Amino acid sequence: MRISGRVYASAGPLYTAIGHAVVEVNEADGSSATVASDADGLYEISVQRGSITITASREGYEAKQWQFDLLNDMVLNFSLNAR
Repeated sequence: MRISGRVYASAGPLYTAIGHAVVEVNEADGSSATVASDADGLYEISVQRGSITITASREGYEAKQWQFDLLNDMVLNFSLNAR
């Protein structure tokens, strides 16, 4: 399975890509995987089907976390707020 998307900062009506953000997935079996977003804020990570927790973070921003059952490949975008 694959999760891909974009990490960006939301500041009013503008959205700015956050490069080098850390995207980490923790799976129900205890395994984990981590990738960094590219300069355009894009990321792609391979995971197994099932219950996962996925977190996006970058220094200077509040981390955002989602927890759900992954059934298919999906696109998941993260909007991080500056601290």
